[in-house]
Amino acid sequence: MDPFGPTVSHSRVSPARSIYCAYIEYEITSYEPSQMLRWFSRNDDIHKHLNVPTVQSEIDKNKKKSGSVGSYSPAPGLLLIRKHVAQYLTARDGVAANFNNIYLGSGASDLIKSVLTLFVEKVDGKPPGVMIPIPQYPLFSGTLSELGLQQVDYYLDEDDGWVLKYEELERSWRAASEHCSVRAIVVINPGNPTGQVLSRDNIEDIIRFAYKHNLFIVADEVMHEMGDPFKKLQLSSFMTCSKGWAAECGLRAGVLELVSLEPRVISALEAARSTQQCASVLGQCVVDCVVSQ
Repeated sequence: MDPFGPTVSHSRVSPARSIYCAYIEYEITSYEPSQMLRWFSRNDDIHKHLNVPTVQSEIDKNKKKSGSVGSYSPAPGLLLIRKHVAQYLTARDGVAANFNNIYLGSGASDLIKSVLTLFVEKVDGKPPGVMIPIPQYPLFSGTLSELGLQQVDYYLDEDDGWVLKYEELERSWRAASEHCSVRAIVVINPGNPTGQVLSRDNIEDIIRFAYKHNLFIVADEVMHEMGDPFKKLQLSSFMTCSKGWAAECGLRAGVLELVSLEPRVISALEAARSTQQCASVLGQCVVDCVVSQ
C-alpha cells in the first residue's frame, strides 16, 4: 500500500505563465470567465436553477420568504451542499470524504483564519509559530501577525523553478525552534505568486517532515489523506471557486476539509465559527454548482 495515498498530488492546475500581484482583478488573466457562474449569480430566482432540485428544499428550510437565499444557513454551511462536496472529493481523489468534516466559508480566507486561530496558545512557555513559504500570498503573513503567531519562513528555490527543498524545511524548523514552538506548516500549491506546482516528491517530503516534527499541515489546495504511518497526521485542506476553479473571486465561495482532528478540537473550531453566523448562502450555492459539474 502506498503510504502517501492515491491522491497526494492530485492538483490539475498548470504552472502559471506569468506572476501577478496578489491583489488583482482576475479578469486581466488569460482564464476564460465562467459564463455559467455569472448567469447563475445574477439570476433573481437563483435557487430554482440549481441542477440538484433537493438543494432548493434545503434552502427553503433556512428562509422565510420564498425565492430568496438571503437568510442564514447553519454555521458550517447547508448540509446537502456539504454532502455534495464530500461526494465530489471522494470521486476526485479516490479517498472517502466525510461531510461532517467539511465546512463552507466566504472564500478560503476566513476558513484559513479559523484554522490558524487553533494555534494561538503558548507551548511550554514558547510562543507558537507557523511555517509559511516565501514568497507567499500575504493572507498568511497578515493573518499570523493579526493572531500573534510567529512567522517561520522557509524559502523556495528561485534558481530551480521555485522548487521546495527538504533541507530548507529542516533549516527553517531548527532556527525557529530556538525561540518558538513550531505548530504547523502551510503549503500552497500551486504557488502564489510563483505559480509552481509541487511534484509528488515535494509533497512526500512535506508529509515526512510534518510527521517527524508532529506538525499540523495547512494545505492550500494540496492534498487529501495519507496512508500508514502518516494517516494520523492532522491537516486542513482548502478549495475555492476562484483559485480552485474559475477565477470568480468576488463570489467568496470556499471549502474546508479537516482530516484526523480530535473531536474537542473540532468542537472548538465550530464554536468559534458559529459566532460568524454563516458564509454567504449565494456563495454556498456556487460551490454546489462547481462540485456538481
